[in-house]
Amino acid sequence: MTVVAASSSAPATSCGNLAPSYAVLAQDLADAIRTECFQIASVADLVGITPSRVWTVTAPPGSGKTTVINAALQKLQDQAANVVVRPVSAVAALTKLVKDDKAAPFDWKGVVESKDRPGSSLPGGEPQPRHNPVVVVVDDFGNVGDHDAVSAAKTTFVAHLVQWVESLPANAPIAVVLSHYGQEPALRHHLYSKTMAIPMPTRLMRQEVLNRLLVSLESKLFFSPQDVDLGADQDGGVEVPWANKLASRLSQVTPGYTPRDLTLVLRQAVLAALRDPSAQLASKLAQLDINTRSSTPPITLTWAHIEMALQLVPPTLAVSSQLTRSIAPVPWTRVGGYASVAATLRKLVLSPLVHPEAMARVGAKPPAGVLLYGPPGCGKTLLVHALASSPMVNVVSVKGPELLSKYLGDSEARVRELFQEARRNAPCVLFFDEMDAIGVKREWDSAGSGSSVNERVLTTLLNEMDGVTVRTGVLVLGCTNRPAAMDDALLRPGRLDQLLLVPLPTKTDRHAILTASGVKLAPDVDLARVAAQTVAWSGGDLVRLLREAGIAAVAENAEAGVIAWRHIVDAGRRRGLRLDDEAGVEEEEEEEEEAMDVDDDKSGWVVMDEPAAEGRTSARVRVRRIMAPYLRFLNDRVK
Repeated sequence: MTVVAASSSAPATSCGNLAPSYAVLAQDLADAIRTECFQIASVADLVGITPSRVWTVTAPPGSGKTTVINAALQKLQDQAANVVVRPVSAVAALTKLVKDDKAAPFDWKGVVESKDRPGSSLPGGEPQPRHNPVVVVVDDFGNVGDHDAVSAAKTTFVAHLVQWVESLPANAPIAVVLSHYGQEPALRHHLYSKTMAIPMPTRLMRQEVLNRLLVSLESKLFFSPQDVDLGADQDGGVEVPWANKLASRLSQVTPGYTPRDLTLVLRQAVLAALRDPSAQLASKLAQLDINTRSSTPPITLTWAHIEMALQLVPPTLAVSSQLTRSIAPVPWTRVGGYASVAATLRKLVLSPLVHPEAMARVGAKPPAGVLLYGPPGCGKTLLVHALASSPMVNVVSVKGPELLSKYLGDSEARVRELFQEARRNAPCVLFFDEMDAIGVKREWDSAGSGSSVNERVLTTLLNEMDGVTVRTGVLVLGCTNRPAAMDDALLRPGRLDQLLLVPLPTKTDRHAILTASGVKLAPDVDLARVAAQTVAWSGGDLVRLLREAGIAAVAENAEAGVIAWRHIVDAGRRRGLRLDDEAGVEEEEEEEEEAMDVDDDKSGWVVMDEPAAEGRTSARVRVRRIMAPYLRFLNDRVK
């Protein structure tokens, strides 16, 4: 049984209607079919070369496969009017195979040769010559499903296709185009099969798509930039239309969005503008004359409407894959202190991912990975949560132990799938918390090879980071409090080559952490004194101090609205902190500064393995006792 669409007229999509990047893809597909199939078929008897037959256009759902294919077919028909397009419904064909696994093979020959079907004649009703070029399009092949019965039907369907293609004479100008989200195993290495992958939209591609969409809406609505900065109104003395400026701004905050997602975002934004009570749409429409409605857009779109739409329309791939935005974003204002560390992290991560064209312009490669290391509780994970607040990149948190599986090969497959999904959602940051769990130093057995699951996972991770596969738009961000346990191969240049120390907070940092904690304090609370007397305390220790003080305040009075100074003093006393004793505060501050000193003659910190005297708990000893392994690691890497 042959299933053909009711009409096979020339596709309406042309390359001129596409965003430039997608027009290039359509042109490439048209050129490939014309040169590798039709032209080779015309001289096959002379050169003895069999033309390519099957093109699989792969891309995630909503990425423009159908649009690119239709534009390519239109280009072919513009260049040669005798090209015949034959659409085939994969849904109908596969449904028949699912219902009856003994059904007759799909009649591919009938699709091409049938003269009683639409499309079998040229424009004007002229009969179709015998050797007219034919393109068979299976557009919905990847949208059928993947359960067992459908997978078996797909295998049978493709097997019939391969048998038919191999039976074609070399001079037959016949091509088959399949639209799919992946690659069928039977076609992956077939002699006559080609694959064209439509990439996930880069920022520039998203801007082109958005610009086309917004230009079509420009006459129907007005954008008010009152709540967002879209940049300069003029470029070189020429006024920049608001659609162009909005497309540029919106493309920066939509990483991982496909063209279909972007269309839905704008649709939801317009609907939000229509529902906005302040819009007063009905009264505006009533006041407009029918002759002036086209020149006076009644709909006012704001950035708030777009932000609302972005909340309603997440990226398709983030919803359908394991790469949901699994790390809760935290505003940078919640990060107390560590200003230089935060600035360095933003520079290393955001700049290369958000502006890849600038990196390419200067001929520099973006960093492959960044390792955050330092004592526990110093805010390494919090910094990554703050990084996730940037709408310009996707940040995905991966616990190292979660990748490990008891089944052979499963852990390595998880790592490969993780990077594959990250590339589809680029720009993407893969954050490996507790990275030492999978990046620990390898131990080799007597045969000279590692055999444990950790070692196999680490090898796979190294291959992915090395660029054995394409790593465009993906950065690995690791976090550990055991940097010395990390495998040296993971820390070499080209992998986790950017090492960022998150040390114990200084007095200034501690005060900022306490201030940013968000707890409500009584006027008599002296955070400066707390910061001065909590030398060698981590940010986690400070937050715990305030938490225990809050528990004490509520236990004392359930109606309490603030934490009093006495509650903090009592909580500190239980942890050996005498906040009511001012003696020794200045001495500890001086010792802290000395302990955190830097050796200017060498590119590293001074590390003094000074044993603590009995009963001595000075700031110098406490700080160095905690920081010594991290400073020693830093010095070793610098040397």
